[in-house]
Amino acid sequence: MIGFHCLPGMKLFTCLRAGSPYLRRGLVSLLLLGLLTPFGLAQQGQKPAPYPKTESVFERLERSRQDARAAQRRTRLASAERQRSLKQLRRDLPRLRQLASEIQQELRQTDTRNVLSIGLRKKGDELEKLTKRVCKNIRKL
Repeated sequence: MIGFHCLPGMKLFTCLRAGSPYLRRGLVSLLLLGLLTPFGLAQQGQKPAPYPKTESVFERLERSRQDARAAQRRTRLASAERQRSLKQLRRDLPRLRQLASEIQQELRQTDTRNVLSIGLRKKGDELEKLTKRVCKNIRKL
C-alpha cells in the first residue's frame, strides 16, 4: 500500500502512526461504520424478524383432521379414476383384438407387393390409437 510502511515486529498502533493520514482515516471510518451499522438499521424502522407462531394443540388437531379428509378424498378420486380406466380397458381390448385379426386377414388376402388399400391404412391408424389408449389406461391401474 502506498504510504504504509510497517516493518516486521512493529506494533499495529506504531505502524498506523507511521502510515499516511488517509489510511488512518479510512481505517477509522471502516471501524465506525462497522460499529454503528446495526444501530442505524434499527433506527430506520426495520424490525427484527418475529418468532414463528406456535400452533396450539387444537389447531394441530384440526389441521390433522383436514389432512385426513383430503387424503380420503384423494383416495376416493383415485379409486373412481381406476374404475373408469378398468371399464375403458374392458371395452377397448375386444376391439383391439378384432382390429388386429381384421388387419391380419386383409394382409393375407391382398398381394403385399402392390400398394396397400386405404382401408387397411385407416384400420392401422385406429389400431395405433387404440393401443396408445390401452397403454395409458394400464399405466393408470
